[in-house]
Amino acid sequence: MMAYADYAYYRDNFRGGAVSEADFPGLAVKASAFIDRLTFNRLRSADIIPDEAKMAMCAVAERIQVAEKSGVLNVNAAVKSENNDGYSVSYNDFSLVSAQLYADYEEAALPYLYGTGLMYAGVDLPKGRCCR
Repeated sequence: MMAYADYAYYRDNFRGGAVSEADFPGLAVKASAFIDRLTFNRLRSADIIPDEAKMAMCAVAERIQVAEKSGVLNVNAAVKSENNDGYSVSYNDFSLVSAQLYADYEEAALPYLYGTGLMYAGVDLPKGRCCR
């Protein structure tokens, strides 16, 4: 899989500085995969990737980096509480952590993807946010 933007685009157009050039390729591939999920793979067959998709990918790459550096994806980071008396450990529900990360990445991408026609109409607004 190819990333939708390169480091030069990230630096010069997105004006990003949080991700190093060395870390960018891996994060960009992960972020592009997330953008594919939001756009139902509509970009895979595109001849030209729109700037909105590139910007969204850059924003998600920064959020993925934050998640990876925080250790939230590490199994040991899922410990919610621990007690040494009778040795008990309770863990965070990883599906909850995963849902929170998805929402975070989605929040980063959506401002760039709104109105592009790339997303299915049913996911234009984040869950729980309605304009009624």
